[in-house]
Amino acid sequence: MGRNTRVPGSIARTQISNTRSHWDGKIGLDPSNEQWVGVDLSDGTWTALNVGTNTSSVATSTSVPPVHTLTFSGPDPSDADKCPVGGTTFDGDTWYRLMKTERGTQITTDSNFILLIEWFREATDALDDACFVFGFCAGDPTNTTLNDREAFGSLAANVPADKYQSGVFCRNAVSTNNNANTTRSIASCTYVAKRVGDVGYHSINADGDYIAASARNSNYTMNDGENFHLILMAGSRSTSSTVATGTKMLIKWRYKIIELSSIPE
Repeated sequence: MGRNTRVPGSIARTQISNTRSHWDGKIGLDPSNEQWVGVDLSDGTWTALNVGTNTSSVATSTSVPPVHTLTFSGPDPSDADKCPVGGTTFDGDTWYRLMKTERGTQITTDSNFILLIEWFREATDALDDACFVFGFCAGDPTNTTLNDREAFGSLAANVPADKYQSGVFCRNAVSTNNNANTTRSIASCTYVAKRVGDVGYHSINADGDYIAASARNSNYTMNDGENFHLILMAGSRSTSSTVATGTKMLIKWRYKIIELSSIPE
């Protein structure tokens, strides 16, 4: 599967440019579509914080977007500070970078936008209570207090009894579903007039059939003039979870930022 990614700091990188001459109203892979942006933690654009706390390795494949293979090293025993979506603090594996559109526009708390997030899971031999989340945050991404980090987004987790957990998170609260056949989840969040709306998701199986859908009510108001960041966090799925050493998660992430024009007064 590929190279090990211990990314020591942030390196500037030009965002992907879209060369289409017209839009057919879809987001996809065809040249006439708006293009998804894939997440690649090995591409040098992500700042790593506390990486190695909950994982022993993070490897990426050569596909686009790449499959990330996370090998977890805990927490074992359970540690409330190692859960990115529950409790008060999180001091585990974190990656972040400034949230910019494909054309390089910085998204701030004064922007209006819709964020779409999609993940694809690959089967693993053993399931344990590992968790990997991706979303955006307005607070300081290095702040270990979850409510001050102010992160919202999509959740993927392993659940004992051979089930995959999909869902969304809003700071330290979640809405989730457990199902053995979930392979894909699509989440969305609308941010308008400095307010985060509901974060919702749909989950489907390998045939594209519906499995679950729900949302988490956010209605959280942001401060003026703060830069948003994209953020990923890896740890345990709950504050009381133990993750056995060697537990693996194989996952692809991609996203799309749709910036809205000025809202009329």
